[in-house]
Amino acid sequence: MSRRIGPNVLTLGILQPDNNMIAQTVTDNLFSQGKIQKNMVAVSFKPTNSFPTVNGELTFGGVDRTKYIGELDYL
Repeated sequence: MSRRIGPNVLTLGILQPDNNMIAQTVTDNLFSQGKIQKNMVAVSFKPTNSFPTVNGELTFGGVDRTKYIGELDYL
């Protein structure tokens, strides 16, 4: 079974036999269980040319304000 992080509307059609249902994502479940403050995932990525530089991360339930300068756009 695949796990998805959202948005859950993109899961329409993946459940069988009822492909008209929307599946709950990992993020939906974490939020409904109170394990994260907001139903969101933030992605941070900084391109690099050296290995093994750690250059990206996912933040569940909010944003890491140390990863950006300025305003964020939400999708």
